[in-house]
Amino acid sequence: MMPETATAGIARSVSSVTTGSDGAVVVSLLDQVAIDGLSFSELVGLLAFTPGVNLYADELTDDGLVVTGLQFALLAARAEDRRARGALAARVLERPQAPEHDYAALVARTVARVFGVTA
Repeated sequence: MMPETATAGIARSVSSVTTGSDGAVVVSLLDQVAIDGLSFSELVGLLAFTPGVNLYADELTDDGLVVTGLQFALLAARAEDRRARGALAARVLERPQAPEHDYAALVARTVARVFGVTA
């Protein structure tokens, strides 16, 4: 059986290197989240249901925090976890009576805004 290849990940590139007044070298990294191959529901599921992401409603308005949350979720989740959380997000979004629906819908709107991905 061939191992699964990740279709999502985090790319880091050096955006600047400076020397501080104390002689310390400061490297600024430019983080980019690659979301190729992830469905809308998987993105929502990763942000809404990955343990440890824990973004509050007001934090979902901060694009930087959303990207950081997705980075953490991608690092914390295996491929089967991504699929399972995507399926959970799809079920919750289809059921307005589900307790998690309001939060998942807020995350779905955030995914559409931040990443330009829609269902």
